[in-house]
Formats: sequence, C-alpha cells, structure tokens
Amino acid sequence: LFKIFNAKKINKIIIILWDARFSMLTCVLAGLGRALSEVGAIIIVGGNIIHYTRVMTTTIALETSRGNLTLAMSLGIILIFIALILNSLALIVNGLSSKYSYD
Repeated sequence: LFKIFNAKKINKIIIILWDARFSMLTCVLAGLGRALSEVGAIIIVGGNIIHYTRVMTTTIALETSRGNLTLAMSLGIILIFIALILNSLALIVNGLSSKYSYD
C-alpha cells in the first residue's frame, strides 16, 4: 500500500504509529499495572534505598509488622485505587479503539 502512494519513510512511520496508538496506550497501561504489582522489580530498579525511598508494598508489609495497621490499610486502599484507575483507563482505551477502528 505504501508503494502505491509512494510514501516517504517518515510518513510510513507516522501512519503506523497512528494506527497502533490504542494498542501502544493499552500496553503502557498494562505495564504500569504490572510495575505497580511487582515488588521485586521495583526494588531492583531503585525503590527501597535506605533512608531515601520505599515502595508502597514494602511500606505496607513493614507497617503491618510494626503494628501500625491504620497506615498499612490506608496505603493498601490507595494502592487498590491506583490499580482500579489503571484498569479503568485500559477499559476506556479498549472501548475507544473498538469505536474508532476501521472495521
């Protein structure tokens, strides 16, 4: 199809990226959801450096073991809301992609 219209390389890239925009956004949202739930991967990347950073899941476990259940539950609820927002965004993107598809 590109040869028929004699499209330049940059035009090909723009067209392909435009057609794949919903798929790429869904992949980004799925990656954020996975990163949110993967404690080990986040710690490897730099989460939990002593006295500098701490990831929410590690904080929940630490505060639960300390007996500070109020903070642990609050952080757990925030974490659930973040996951729900990401999943809702993925659903919206999926709905938009089916609405604006070329079928």
